[in-house]
Amino acid sequence: VAATGDDADNLVTSQLVAHCFGKTRLVARVNNPENEEFFEQLGIRERVSGTRAVLEILDRKVGQSPIINLGMLEKSNIEAVEVVLSDTSRLIGRTLSEVTMPKETLIISVLRDGQVSLPDGRMQFQLGDILIALVPPQLESVLRAFVE
Repeated sequence: VAATGDDADNLVTSQLVAHCFGKTRLVARVNNPENEEFFEQLGIRERVSGTRAVLEILDRKVGQSPIINLGMLEKSNIEAVEVVLSDTSRLIGRTLSEVTMPKETLIISVLRDGQVSLPDGRMQFQLGDILIALVPPQLESVLRAFVE
């Protein structure tokens, strides 16, 4: 774990640990979200960014998006997203079997009234439901347009 307040130090430390000690699981703090691509290119897949976390919380609080990115699944090109169903969502009142989700999208759980359930075809979506879905990043905008 490289968790200093300096991205360059964290990047160099991670690379030294990987190359000198042969460690493959590296976790690094990324202070500037613009540097995340460098970490990714150098094989540091697990990153912690306080700045990104704050930005996502602000995004959530402002309510600009019904979809919140929860993060990429390790060793995949799939991200987990949270979808909050608002009163304008086309899913409200429909069952999962009535809805044809965008391709490669999988609803894996529904949070309703503090209870988590696995969705089945009979589950009817309600206002305020929070869906957890898996989707390729390039299709997130398609899912966003679909649920709004």
